[in-house]
Amino acid sequence: MSSTRVIRQETLKADVAPVAEQWAQEQGWVITDIGFRESVLWIEALGPPPEADPATLRDALNEAGLRDVDVEVTLVIGGTRRLPGG
Repeated sequence: MSSTRVIRQETLKADVAPVAEQWAQEQGWVITDIGFRESVLWIEALGPPPEADPATLRDALNEAGLRDVDVEVTLVIGGTRRLPGG
């Protein structure tokens, strides 16, 4: 991967992070990861039911000037539970 591509991806991640975090907070969720899978920006969010609305994330990204960024969102519902042993 070229250094130009890496810089572009890191810049996009930095631009997307505050938008995604604000969206998640409004939904009662948290962003657990932002990265790239091939050329698609990948966001993972974790939260309780009901599922967060990904369409509102797309709207927020568009409003932030990130309309041309392809995004894949993974919504993990339910969170983590501790199951102590015996």
